[in-house]
Amino acid sequence: MRVSPTFRSLGVAALAASSAAAVIAPPVIAPAVACSARTVAADVALLDNVALIMGGTGTPIPGMWDFTWANTYLTHLGYGDYTMQGVFTPEGLYPGTGVKSLPLATSVDQGAQMLDWTLRNRIADGDNVVVYGVSQSAVLSSVEMSRLMESGTAPDPDQLSFVLIANEMFPNGGLLSRFAVPEVPLYIAPLGIEFYGGTPDTPYATDIYIAEYDGFADFPRYPLNLLSTLNAVLGIAFVHGPGYAQPDSIDSAQLLLGSTDYDGPLVLPDGVSAALNTNYYMIPTEILPLLQPLLGIPILGEPLYDLLEPVTRILVDLGYGNVDTYVDGVLTHGGWDQGPANVLTTYGVFPEDIDVFALLNSLAQGAQQGFNDFIYDLGHLSLGDPTDALGALFSPSDFALPSFSEVVNTFSSAASTLYSVLLPTADVFNSLLTTMPAYNISMFFNAFQGDDDLLTMLTNAIGLPLAADFGMIPTAIGFELLSVLGAVQSITNDFADLFSA
Repeated sequence: MRVSPTFRSLGVAALAASSAAAVIAPPVIAPAVACSARTVAADVALLDNVALIMGGTGTPIPGMWDFTWANTYLTHLGYGDYTMQGVFTPEGLYPGTGVKSLPLATSVDQGAQMLDWTLRNRIADGDNVVVYGVSQSAVLSSVEMSRLMESGTAPDPDQLSFVLIANEMFPNGGLLSRFAVPEVPLYIAPLGIEFYGGTPDTPYATDIYIAEYDGFADFPRYPLNLLSTLNAVLGIAFVHGPGYAQPDSIDSAQLLLGSTDYDGPLVLPDGVSAALNTNYYMIPTEILPLLQPLLGIPILGEPLYDLLEPVTRILVDLGYGNVDTYVDGVLTHGGWDQGPANVLTTYGVFPEDIDVFALLNSLAQGAQQGFNDFIYDLGHLSLGDPTDALGALFSPSDFALPSFSEVVNTFSSAASTLYSVLLPTADVFNSLLTTMPAYNISMFFNAFQGDDDLLTMLTNAIGLPLAADFGMIPTAIGFELLSVLGAVQSITNDFADLFSA
């Protein structure tokens, strides 16, 4: 059992941090929010409790949204009386954060150094520190955890802990760990993306939350299942962010096998131990990302979604090695690998031990459920008030003719936005045409290095490179499309603003 943050060490707080901190990483202080009463009997003064809050990609300075949800998670985990301090980190992810922004590897390296400097100074002052990282800052926190263990001057575990949200280095599912085959390291040089592996289990109490179908944190184990892969790609847009900020996100989270405090029905494989100081949580996702665009279709969107969702979800979850089943008429699903969450689990070719008859039975029941829901939806359609749509269509709007200089500036901005997409696009395709073929060749030869039988070696030699391509190519193209759509949206907004009063 891990030591609860409630019982952190006691002592006399040291002097405030050096003024140099304000130069390198100016803190953003948010008031501490009290949670349930926590009583500690002692004759000495309590140490200061500080929560270091970092933003995600594109958010180098954490904003109010970050503080709000940091407080929600921290309070739930027992850190509610910690004073929140924002920490500046680069949070670059070329090309997603702009043409001239830092690539991921550089951003993570610099961010880890900034975090290291900040937490060591707070701990040197005698403070108890909890580090809160989300998305990329969860990655740099994971890198910092590894560096602390290698430094020889690691802080006392009683003074330091971590809370990581939407972690791309989640050992069994994170994108940066799923493709981190130890024998064949993957580094995409044109984009500066390094596949680090899994977040280590350290002496520091750690809680990690990821959401089901989040393509960055919960990538399929078997990418050859194209439905599962595409669902994960759309999950980057629909789940990586919104999936962690729902009213019931924390309460619905399930503690996973391999966690320090896990006491559920699943059993660890022989020779595998649970994490010593880390708990891993999965937040279920109600809406299937692959079909979520259907819900944007007027009138028939929801019936179509309900028709297709049960069968599609069953097929998607196969990509995680699971066969969903019906229990008392309810589909029990699991869009995550059921193996130990604390074990680095890289991608595979095909799931093993699939019960084909159970799968067919589930698909039949899913088809029936989808049809029943579809018929029900058709019988309860709401067309809305047509006068609302007509009123919106013909309502007067503010309109103003722009000046000549405004027209020129808008076209100049649009041209700049368009050509800013060209370099990232070239780098994405450069990666697909150079890095991935080289990686495939390495994976092919690596398949013959083990002690497996010849058939298994041949299957892996052919299947693993294909699986890598099925996983990485749609993800890269999807990421590129998001950048292009962002550029189109920016141009559209510029021209809309041009003619508005």
